[in-house]
Amino acid sequence: MEISVERSCRSSRRFPLVGKKAEDFRLFAQAVELLSQPVVSDDDIRQVLRLREQMNRGGKRRYSMERILRDYTPNPQFGG
Repeated sequence: MEISVERSCRSSRRFPLVGKKAEDFRLFAQAVELLSQPVVSDDDIRQVLRLREQMNRGGKRRYSMERILRDYTPNPQFGG
């Protein structure tokens, strides 16, 4: 993943996006930066999901932020 993200970033700098696509890419780059840290905290995951909600004009999503967080959160009942 690291190589393709790096290539995408490099390509967008050489051929800048305009309008809403430029804003979406800026948000995407922020999310990648958060997720590329050696340790990703729960707050980082929430921030990435908030960035996601702003992208693509907040379009229709298969999974809501609440569902992702619910499924991501370990269930202590099952030792997870």
